[in-house]
Amino acid sequence: MPSVTDVFSEGLALTRDNYLKVLALMVLLFVIIAVIAVILGITIFAGVFASHSLHNISATLISGFVSSTIIFIVIITIVSVLIGPIFSGAYYAIAMQYLKKKELTLSKALAVSKNSYKGLLWTSVIQTVIMIIILAIVFSPLALSVISLISNIPKTMPSSNTIAEISNIVQSAGIGIIATLLLVLVTAIVALIVSFVLSVLFYEAVPLVMLKGKTGISAIKESFRIGRRYFWSIIGLLILFGLFDVAISIIVNVVSAVLIIINPVVGLIGRVVLTVLLEALIVGLSGFLPILFYARYVGK
Repeated sequence: MPSVTDVFSEGLALTRDNYLKVLALMVLLFVIIAVIAVILGITIFAGVFASHSLHNISATLISGFVSSTIIFIVIITIVSVLIGPIFSGAYYAIAMQYLKKKELTLSKALAVSKNSYKGLLWTSVIQTVIMIIILAIVFSPLALSVISLISNIPKTMPSSNTIAEISNIVQSAGIGIIATLLLVLVTAIVALIVSFVLSVLFYEAVPLVMLKGKTGISAIKESFRIGRRYFWSIIGLLILFGLFDVAISIIVNVVSAVLIIINPVVGLIGRVVLTVLLEALIVGLSGFLPILFYARYVGK
């Protein structure tokens, strides 16, 4: 059985060999989302502008901008959820054909993914809902603590209170704030650990739709089984991926900082271009690694 380093190296090689395909898929997804979001955002802005009085143009512009921004964010989220699985499936399809010693064109990869779209979308949605519910449970004590703290704050300070009584109120409030801050810290740590564990258990959930034809709860159950069995191996792979992501971010920041010193405009343009070019490596790896891991560990 190969090490996780071997699987990661194989993923890098596969990403390098299919770099242009990955870049094209990433840019295509971005363009689709951007075009839809901008068109609908402008439509909403125009609608709000038309429905307000021109005598109060500043209020109209502010209202239109806020509404358009909210719609923009909502549309991006919805479109990403609906379209994202097709592109994720395309990465899986490319990796699966690589394991068969075959190459897949961009159009065929999207076609293969399209055939599994319902399963990819359904499994992705269920996975997201489960994660939201679990994280909501983790954050619930913090939310209740904040609500309790706010409800216990005196609405007014009675003039009849003595200095000692006021001091006790301030001291109690201070203790409550400190306790809440400690709870925030603990909750953040627990949430981080829970999120990391869930990322391990869910690692193969969506890829299993194309690997084994499993969907929904069936895919998630199988992913949990794989996650428990190969828990530390998947953690090792995720750590390598995280370190690579950090390295890419450092490269982008350093190069763009140098370019900005030379010429601010060139620096900003260079940062955008470099981010897109290097982000394709991250996106490709994130799609290829689960397939390669399953083939080299679970499939053996």
